Amino acid sequence: MNHLTASKNIDTQKENKPGLLSRFSSTVFSQLHKTPLRKIVVCHLLTLLVMVSLLAGQSLQAADATPSDKLLPPNVYGYISFPNISVMKNSFEKSSGQELLTDKAFADFRVDIEKKIAELSVQVKKNLGVSLKDLADIPSGEVAIAFLQTSEGNPALLALLNFGESRKTVDKLIAKAVTSIKKNENVTPSEENVDGTKIQIYTKGEQDEDDESGKLKDQFAYFIKDSVLVIGSSPEVLKDVLARWDGKHEETFAQNEIYQHIMKQCQTEGRASYIKWYIEPLGLFRNAATAAGQMNQQLQMGMAMLPMFGVTKFKAVGGTADNGGEKFESMSRTMAYVDLPADGLLKLFVLPATPLAPPRWVKSDVVGYASVNWDIDGAFDAARTMVDNFQGPGTFDKQIDRIAELPNGPKIHLKKDFADALNGKFHSVSYAPTVKDANLKTLSNQMPQVLVAIGLKDANKMQAVLNKLVKMPNFPGETRQFKNVSIYEIPLPNLQGAGGNQPNAPKFAFCVAKGFLFLTSNVKELEAIIRGNNDQQALVDSEAYKRIATNFPEKTSIIAYQRQEEQLKMYWKLLKSEDLQKVIDESPFKGIHLKKLPPFEAIQKYLTENGGFVVPNENGFIMTSFVVKKKK
Repeated sequence: MNHLTASKNIDTQKENKPGLLSRFSSTVFSQLHKTPLRKIVVCHLLTLLVMVSLLAGQSLQAADATPSDKLLPPNVYGYISFPNISVMKNSFEKSSGQELLTDKAFADFRVDIEKKIAELSVQVKKNLGVSLKDLADIPSGEVAIAFLQTSEGNPALLALLNFGESRKTVDKLIAKAVTSIKKNENVTPSEENVDGTKIQIYTKGEQDEDDESGKLKDQFAYFIKDSVLVIGSSPEVLKDVLARWDGKHEETFAQNEIYQHIMKQCQTEGRASYIKWYIEPLGLFRNAATAAGQMNQQLQMGMAMLPMFGVTKFKAVGGTADNGGEKFESMSRTMAYVDLPADGLLKLFVLPATPLAPPRWVKSDVVGYASVNWDIDGAFDAARTMVDNFQGPGTFDKQIDRIAELPNGPKIHLKKDFADALNGKFHSVSYAPTVKDANLKTLSNQMPQVLVAIGLKDANKMQAVLNKLVKMPNFPGETRQFKNVSIYEIPLPNLQGAGGNQPNAPKFAFCVAKGFLFLTSNVKELEAIIRGNNDQQALVDSEAYKRIATNFPEKTSIIAYQRQEEQLKMYWKLLKSEDLQKVIDESPFKGIHLKKLPPFEAIQKYLTENGGFVVPNENGFIMTSFVVKKKK
């Protein structure tokens, strides 16, 4: 299960216009992509293929430098670091992904990629004065981005890049960006010398030194020291970094106890992480709002009320990823740090650890499976406490009773009739798409093939609830009998154009059977479960699932299993479709012929299963995701 992290760029000025720091960082990329991409997902995929092709041939060496977490002041609210680009590169070279890209079956397609790289390199050289190879050679060692609070209490954005022996390339890019900004903005350059290191500062507009309004200056600054480029939203944050340059400062982000705990729990002993990240959601939100000038009175009041909902006990979330060692292709861990005991909203989502496994009606041909154990009684108690704290003791129960007695209602008591019938175990099953011809239209119109099953303590009680619901005058569906089971079906809008009353319109179905409440858009699979297919292998008995499950602890809060092969088969057909080729031909990637991609069987041998699990921790919970290596 690949772990992807998305980070938002945070502008540090009051207006809605891009700040100088944003424009500085975007100057280079605007030269590369002057033509908007019509299909973001497609072009991102091809961009990834191009960049991987580039990086696979590079030789990167890490510089001996102080880690970024020891360079930052203590109050960091958002942080992502690639500690050593060389580790990432070496990890990829040993992975099945590298084997796939160098497979002979991709030879013809690689010719198109190499031609496109050559074309792009000419354009980049013309616009930036450096080649694509020069750009790929820049990262050497650590790359990091942080949103933080400076020692003077101001929010700031900072980026750090260890460029190794690429000083000439970096100087060219900086000069290009600064020249562009000076031409288009009312920018005042200045310089400060801090113990021999020159900080270059660029400030927009006229700045009143006596201004006491608290507004942050619209500026950016940078310095270069020991083959490291550091860019910040103010000279103040750069001075904080320089004060910690030798790594011996006593007040740094690395000393943050929560950050230390998360990293200790998430890092694998003996394996270097190729990415680590950390977020304090409340601090990030508060400081981003301050930087944008939006910390008004209403927002301040809202922030002040958060402790009443228990949200402030959610302190941070962070994690790491590594190459997985000998057993896995990759592994990532994420930890949510919570001050226990949880209360308020956090108590609504307590997930106790318990033995979890797929029921036998889940068959081995499924694309994915997940199971969650939820403390439903605890969630009701938490909701009762919050409501009663605001509106007085007994309010919650009175409201639940009142809803159950509404004259025109179904006469269902949410706690006694519904919640008390559940055992807390939720199962989700994903099936392969059913469309035969993969193209942009059919795939976008495809209904998700998902089935959810909720374990029941009292199936008769839940059946009585459904009987009351479907007898309501405005119930939009129909009831039919199948193998002595009442199936309730509600027509859904047909995304391919047919109305909900058409015979082939997709339907949402639900029923009580085999001790579960089933809800699904895949009526065919629901019927198969009710019918019982003992000739087909159960997922829990399959070798593929066992390879994943053997890595699960005995008791978990969540487990997950996915088959890459079934997930990618339909998308591989889409990648080779004619309508997608038309999109490519109208994009900067024209000249790449998707028909040259090999048959799916060429990549099938590299695909394997991935899994994940969540377990409680003394300070929250930890999620582990992994991809097992393909059996030779």
